[in-house]
Amino acid sequence: MREFRYPGNSFGFFPIQTKRAASGILFPRIGQGNERGYSLTEGGYYFAISDYFDLSVKGDLYTNGTWMATAQTDYKKLYKYNGDFSFSYATNVTGHKGLQDYAQSTNYRLGWAFTQDPKASPDQDFQQV
Repeated sequence: MREFRYPGNSFGFFPIQTKRAASGILFPRIGQGNERGYSLTEGGYYFAISDYFDLSVKGDLYTNGTWMATAQTDYKKLYKYNGDFSFSYATNVTGHKGLQDYAQSTNYRLGWAFTQDPKASPDQDFQQV
């Protein structure tokens, strides 16, 4: 932030962005749950590809054998649109190996979100009936 002083005006702050987003490591959270045990969640890497597009790759690990990998991209075109794509793949383990309550399942999730900025086409409107 820089401060500018003018006669008759007390002051004004104008943000000046000098740095772009930077790529880097996403440190995991440490946790513990009754069913899955100890965990490292949301650890991974963030890629700042451009001012309009980024990518994060994250993973979750649990001591009972459950794990999940997630990739998510966010995109934005100023005054036009924004959104994200995401994909997750998980192996879920419940119970204890060797006992009757043991179960393992595989899940995946594919997501897409898109939002058009109202300033892009002010004369167009979409309504769901």
